[in-house]
Amino acid sequence: MVDVGIFEGDHVIVEKGGRVKEGDIVAALLEGETTVKRYSVKNGEVLLIPENRRMKPIPTRGKTLEIQGRVVSLQRKL
Repeated sequence: MVDVGIFEGDHVIVEKGGRVKEGDIVAALLEGETTVKRYSVKNGEVLLIPENRRMKPIPTRGKTLEIQGRVVSLQRKL
């Protein structure tokens, strides 16, 4: 997520519950691993979009996916 200023070692604050909408940055449990990506739905399929121009969108069809919440804040140690 480096293209939106979220770097390795940063801590994100996630709001659980509620609905996520197109374009939100979310914490997602995908196949047993948590990742932070931008949420998108195309043709009924959830895509997890990395904000890193070197990476491709992650299709989730047929995979175990749980949206854990929406990222609402970021903390970074200096």
